[in-house]
Amino acid sequence: MERARELAGNKNLQIFLMSPSPEFVGLARRIVSHYIPDSKVKIVDIAVNGSESADVLAEIHSAKWADTALFRLIRTTGQIGELVLRDLQSRVKELHAGRAFCISAGTFSEGAQTFVEARFIDLVEKDGLLKLLRRLSSPA
Repeated sequence: MERARELAGNKNLQIFLMSPSPEFVGLARRIVSHYIPDSKVKIVDIAVNGSESADVLAEIHSAKWADTALFRLIRTTGQIGELVLRDLQSRVKELHAGRAFCISAGTFSEGAQTFVEARFIDLVEKDGLLKLLRRLSSPA
Protein backbone atom coordinates (compact mmCIF):
# COMPACT_ATOMS: atom_id res chain seq x y z
CA MET A 1 0.00 0.00 0.00
CA GLU A 2 2.77 2.42 0.96
CA ARG A 3 4.66 1.77 -2.30
CA ALA A 4 1.50 2.31 -4.36
CA ARG A 5 0.80 5.57 -2.54
CA GLU A 6 4.40 6.68 -3.08
CA LEU A 7 4.23 5.88 -6.80
CA ALA A 8 0.88 7.62 -7.23
CA GLY A 9 2.27 10.79 -5.70
CA ASN A 10 5.54 10.93 -7.64
CA LYS A 11 5.38 10.98 -11.45
CA ASN A 12 9.18 10.96 -11.78
CA LEU A 13 9.43 7.83 -9.62
CA GLN A 14 6.83 6.18 -11.86
CA ILE A 15 8.96 7.02 -14.89
CA PHE A 16 12.14 5.82 -13.17
CA LEU A 17 10.69 2.44 -12.25
CA MET A 18 8.08 1.58 -14.86
CA SER A 19 8.14 3.71 -18.02
CA PRO A 20 9.39 2.59 -21.42
CA SER A 21 13.09 3.11 -22.11
CA PRO A 22 12.78 6.44 -23.99
CA GLU A 23 11.01 8.11 -21.05
CA PHE A 24 13.47 6.56 -18.59
CA VAL A 25 16.42 7.85 -20.66
CA GLY A 26 14.88 11.33 -20.72
CA LEU A 27 14.57 11.30 -16.94
CA ALA A 28 18.13 9.93 -16.63
CA ARG A 29 19.40 12.88 -18.71
CA ARG A 30 17.58 15.32 -16.41
CA ILE A 31 18.93 13.62 -13.27
CA VAL A 32 22.51 13.74 -14.56
CA SER A 33 22.16 17.35 -15.72
CA HIS A 34 20.93 18.47 -12.30
CA TYR A 35 22.91 16.08 -10.07
CA ILE A 36 25.68 18.55 -9.23
CA PRO A 37 24.23 22.02 -8.59
CA ASP A 38 25.80 25.02 -10.32
CA SER A 39 27.72 22.94 -12.84
CA LYS A 40 27.76 22.65 -16.60
CA VAL A 41 27.07 19.12 -17.82
CA LYS A 42 27.69 17.75 -21.29
CA ILE A 43 26.26 14.28 -21.84
CA VAL A 44 28.69 12.34 -24.01
CA ASP A 45 27.04 8.91 -24.28
CA ILE A 46 24.03 6.94 -23.05
CA ALA A 47 23.93 3.14 -23.02
CA VAL A 48 20.68 1.41 -22.07
CA ASN A 49 21.07 -2.07 -20.62
CA GLY A 50 17.73 -3.64 -21.51
CA SER A 51 15.01 -2.40 -19.22
CA GLU A 52 17.23 -2.79 -16.13
CA SER A 53 19.54 0.22 -16.17
CA ALA A 54 21.16 3.03 -18.10
CA ASP A 55 24.75 4.25 -18.12
CA VAL A 56 25.21 7.96 -18.79
CA LEU A 57 28.71 9.29 -19.47
CA ALA A 58 29.00 13.02 -18.82
CA GLU A 59 31.62 15.74 -18.72
CA ILE A 60 31.03 17.90 -15.67
CA HIS A 61 32.48 21.38 -15.18
CA SER A 62 31.93 23.30 -11.96
CA ALA A 63 33.67 26.33 -10.49
CA LYS A 64 36.00 24.11 -8.44
CA TRP A 65 36.63 21.05 -10.63
CA ALA A 66 36.07 19.35 -13.96
CA ASP A 67 35.88 15.62 -14.62
CA THR A 68 34.26 12.88 -16.64
CA ALA A 69 31.73 10.86 -14.67
CA LEU A 70 29.76 7.71 -15.35
CA PHE A 71 26.25 7.56 -13.91
CA ARG A 72 24.55 4.18 -13.64
CA LEU A 73 20.82 4.42 -12.96
CA ILE A 74 19.35 1.09 -11.90
CA ARG A 75 15.61 0.47 -12.14
CA THR A 76 15.05 -1.76 -9.14
CA THR A 77 13.67 -1.46 -5.64
CA GLY A 78 15.64 -4.51 -4.51
CA GLN A 79 19.10 -4.81 -3.07
CA ILE A 80 22.12 -4.25 -5.30
CA GLY A 81 25.21 -6.32 -4.70
CA GLU A 82 28.92 -6.02 -5.22
CA LEU A 83 28.90 -7.67 -8.66
CA VAL A 84 26.98 -4.76 -10.21
CA LEU A 85 29.51 -2.32 -8.77
CA ARG A 86 32.46 -4.39 -9.98
CA ASP A 87 30.95 -4.16 -13.47
CA LEU A 88 30.51 -0.41 -13.01
CA GLN A 89 34.16 -0.09 -11.93
CA SER A 90 35.33 -1.92 -15.05
CA ARG A 91 33.22 0.43 -17.24
CA VAL A 92 34.75 3.43 -15.44
CA LYS A 93 38.25 2.16 -16.27
CA GLU A 94 37.26 1.32 -19.84
CA LEU A 95 35.84 4.81 -20.42
CA HIS A 96 38.63 6.58 -18.48
CA ALA A 97 36.09 8.31 -16.28
CA GLY A 98 37.30 9.99 -13.11
CA ARG A 99 34.38 8.93 -10.94
CA ALA A 100 31.05 7.13 -10.93
CA PHE A 101 27.63 7.47 -9.38
CA CYS A 102 25.30 4.50 -8.94
CA ILE A 103 21.69 5.61 -8.43
CA SER A 104 18.94 3.16 -7.49
CA ALA A 105 15.44 3.10 -6.03
CA GLY A 106 16.61 0.17 -3.90
CA THR A 107 19.41 -0.35 -1.41
CA PHE A 108 23.02 -1.51 -1.60
CA SER A 109 24.28 -4.62 0.17
CA GLU A 110 26.94 -4.41 2.84
CA GLY A 111 29.41 -6.01 0.40
CA ALA A 112 28.62 -3.34 -2.19
CA GLN A 113 29.16 -0.55 0.32
CA THR A 114 32.48 -2.09 1.39
CA PHE A 115 33.57 -2.42 -2.25
CA VAL A 116 33.17 1.30 -2.99
CA GLU A 117 34.96 2.55 0.14
CA ALA A 118 38.35 2.87 -1.60
CA ARG A 119 36.96 3.83 -5.00
CA PHE A 120 35.55 6.98 -6.58
CA ILE A 121 32.02 5.56 -6.71
CA ASP A 122 29.16 7.28 -4.90
CA LEU A 123 26.07 5.26 -4.04
CA VAL A 124 22.64 6.89 -4.08
CA GLU A 125 19.90 4.79 -2.51
CA LYS A 126 16.16 5.32 -2.58
CA ASP A 127 16.09 8.28 -0.16
CA GLY A 128 18.73 10.12 -2.18
CA LEU A 129 16.91 9.34 -5.42
CA LEU A 130 13.65 10.69 -4.01
CA LYS A 131 15.43 13.95 -3.03
CA LEU A 132 16.82 14.23 -6.57
CA LEU A 133 13.39 13.61 -8.08
CA ARG A 134 11.79 16.22 -5.79
CA ARG A 135 14.44 18.72 -6.88
CA LEU A 136 13.57 17.99 -10.52
CA SER A 137 9.86 18.46 -9.82
CA SER A 138 10.18 21.75 -8.01
CA PRO A 139 10.21 24.93 -10.09
CA ALA A 140 13.68 26.44 -10.40
